[in-house]
Amino acid sequence: MLQRSTWRRVWRIIRGFPLLVALLGAAAPLTGSQALWLLFYAIVAAGLLGYAWSLLVTARLEPTIRALDDYAEAGVPLRVEVSARSAWHVPRWGVSVALPGVALPGVVTRDARLLRRGRNDFGRPGATATDPFGLVRLTKGLGEPYQLTGYPAMVPVAPDRIGVLGAASLRIGEGGSASARSTGTATSAGVREYVSGDSLSHVHWLSTAKRAELMTREFERGGGREEVVLLLDLAASAQAGIGALSTMEHTLAIAASLTRAILEAGLPVGLVAHDGVDRRLDPVRGRRQERQIMDLLAHASADGCTPLLQLAKAHSDLFGATATAVIIAPAWGEALEGVAAQCERLGAAALVVALDGQRFQQREAAGVWGDGYSAEAFAAQRREVARIVEGAFRDVTSAFLDIGD
Repeated sequence: MLQRSTWRRVWRIIRGFPLLVALLGAAAPLTGSQALWLLFYAIVAAGLLGYAWSLLVTARLEPTIRALDDYAEAGVPLRVEVSARSAWHVPRWGVSVALPGVALPGVVTRDARLLRRGRNDFGRPGATATDPFGLVRLTKGLGEPYQLTGYPAMVPVAPDRIGVLGAASLRIGEGGSASARSTGTATSAGVREYVSGDSLSHVHWLSTAKRAELMTREFERGGGREEVVLLLDLAASAQAGIGALSTMEHTLAIAASLTRAILEAGLPVGLVAHDGVDRRLDPVRGRRQERQIMDLLAHASADGCTPLLQLAKAHSDLFGATATAVIIAPAWGEALEGVAAQCERLGAAALVVALDGQRFQQREAAGVWGDGYSAEAFAAQRREVARIVEGAFRDVTSAFLDIGD
């Protein structure tokens, strides 16, 4: 006697409409049963009608796909609304439309595909139609393959942290105070020799380079900066790491997070970088600027060949007395110190975010993260970027942040 599980397997096979018709077509002449012949003809007729209905409701369907997020971030399943309308205005009974590998709105499934930064291809949306009798199931592709831009992962930045970007001289550093000051500004009152006990966060690098000895900055209240310029090092030779856990992706994620927060704080923000092509966006406010910077970051590549110092000199008009230059680089070195000094020489305040490229290399060599695009890798990237950005604004005047593992 067949077990129940066996009967279930058999039923899953014979419930297919073509097989059912074939079985009835074979049984009716063998038994000569008029009832079987009537059932055979009825099912064939119902199947043909169902097939015709499925063809009708899926013909001339025009798909519409609407992303639910303004900026679909890397490492997050795409959330979209997929719908379709019939050009023939036929009721869409029994029709469902979906996009391959996409989570339902508000639902994150295990097999939902995670976005990567840049262009993501999802294939054509598909329509599935079932006839009223449940005998025919028809699936067909609709329209053109769907593509979506994935943006760098972004982390929130507290508004009171962004206030320090109005200060006259800023550096991110390991020696500064752990408390954030108010959005008031500080201007430099002068430079003097470094004395034991002075905070390394107040080192004036331009004077230090000229005199070959540590010089520290003194401050007084007042003054202020009116705009922020992000200066990114995208040189191919300087990058390290793999996938989302690379200096390139961290640099872009930090830049995207700061861009959003700076604009929300009401400050103009611009960007200078080289990824094979000179990229320059003059600092302005507004949603249009945010979109332009985000699009640039989404499609940026690690193909830069212009040294950061040369880039700063080429766009020296952006680094005047009203600007704060936020320099984001994959590693610290004397060259980066020279870039900060160049910005100060032009009159701008210099804030440096330097990642520890060696740690990224060690992590890549360990190979524990695979290709660096797993859900765990994206989660680790967000934690690290949040830690870097939070540490960046602990002090109004700090010197240098070396973080990245």
